[in-house]
Amino acid sequence: MVKVGFNLSQVLSPLDLSRFLEEYWEQNLLYIPRETPDYYAELLTMPDIDRLISSSGLRYPSLRLVKNGVSIPSTSYTYNMPWGGDSFSRMIDSEVVFSEFYQGATLVLQALHTNWVPLALFCRNLETFFNYPVQTNIYLTPRHSQGFSAHYDTHDVFVLQVAGAKRWRIYEGPIHLPDRSQAFKASETAPGRLLLDQELKAGDMLYLPRGFIHEGLTSDSDSLHITVGIISYTWVDIFNEALSLVKTDPEFRASLPPGFIRQDAPGAGLPSGHFAALLQKFNEAAVLDKLAGKIADRFMSSRKPILDGQLNQLRLLERLHAASRLERRSGILCKLEPGDNSISLVYTGKEVTFPGFVEKTLRFILRQEDRSFMVADLPQELDEAGRLVLARRLVREGFLVVVDSN
Repeated sequence: MVKVGFNLSQVLSPLDLSRFLEEYWEQNLLYIPRETPDYYAELLTMPDIDRLISSSGLRYPSLRLVKNGVSIPSTSYTYNMPWGGDSFSRMIDSEVVFSEFYQGATLVLQALHTNWVPLALFCRNLETFFNYPVQTNIYLTPRHSQGFSAHYDTHDVFVLQVAGAKRWRIYEGPIHLPDRSQAFKASETAPGRLLLDQELKAGDMLYLPRGFIHEGLTSDSDSLHITVGIISYTWVDIFNEALSLVKTDPEFRASLPPGFIRQDAPGAGLPSGHFAALLQKFNEAAVLDKLAGKIADRFMSSRKPILDGQLNQLRLLERLHAASRLERRSGILCKLEPGDNSISLVYTGKEVTFPGFVEKTLRFILRQEDRSFMVADLPQELDEAGRLVLARRLVREGFLVVVDSN
């Protein structure tokens, strides 16, 4: 069987997913305590972090150091390693990193989900549910330390406490659901009313809607936690897509009439009838399905494939036969796009086109998301040789995996 990965229901357990969406999503804080210190071991452990830093060849900015809210210059813990006539740039000096950690610096592993399969599958599971981009940052903070000062994020956050403990203070923020144009500015923003003062222990979870000001501090133990960022699409994104469409119309790009600003009546020099006509054209262009489709296409094309085990999959192709069992690869976001005498399978940043007569078979495969099937189970519109050709192609393209070729 293919790896399925950690999912949102496990993050929220024992809270029901529907209750989370009704009562907490974008509305309220959620703290879930657990007496299960190894609850997130499937995703990450302290020994994993030790190995990653000491022996994986990390390069900046995949790891950075922060102390008392200030980033430590990367030049102090990176170096360039000559290799042949070239070099590996900004390699992490693990000895310096461990020394800085001992002296109170927080280690931040950025975008570990791009090369750590358990986190990659976890993020893709969340992306499949939310249909938003999902990212991770990993924070290893030494005891009696603070990495970042109080701030808010412009995306929703799940804090998964992997090891040790960290005390979190959560405050009211000045902006409800801020977007990326309303980033936190320490000089202009003070924390509001204290809402939660709680120590998270290993296995605990904290959910923060965007805009809630928060800060974390350690006490007598080091802390390792995963911050999961949910980068929501909003209705503003829908309207921005509509604006992008009308910008192609010269009437919307025409200048406002010279002298349109009047001291006694600003805007009185603008033709209201023309404005009404433009609003009508905007409404005609703002077809919701079309606008949402553009966002969906951009989202799907930006997701990278998770090709864990692909080398072995390619080796299994020569043994593929009618009784071989296949599955959809985990973490695939996909759709079919019919064309002229063709059908395209669009997924994870790629588009694979087939003859139109394969459409029924592809739709059958898409319906098998949660279970395996044999090559012989594919619809009979293809003969046995054709079904094998299609199966091999989809395995090579990283869409299917062979789970039993005996």
